[in-house]
Amino acid sequence: MHGIHTLILEGMRQYHRLIDYDETMEKQLMSQHQAIYDAVMARDAQKARKATERHLTYVREIYKDNAANTSPNAVS
Repeated sequence: MHGIHTLILEGMRQYHRLIDYDETMEKQLMSQHQAIYDAVMARDAQKARKATERHLTYVREIYKDNAANTSPNAVS
């Protein structure tokens, strides 16, 4: 678990450097993390799964948008 945690942490650090979060995005991410935490603490697996899926979908879109905006073929 420690090895996996270390890999995930490093990956997150690298990806976070790619994105300049604005305050709205920061609030959205914090809200998503809170929803995941609350569901886990409530031992509600279905709610935790759904909250995690929403979060991962949101983050994937951020990375896709960032990749599209930084690709050599992107139009300014």
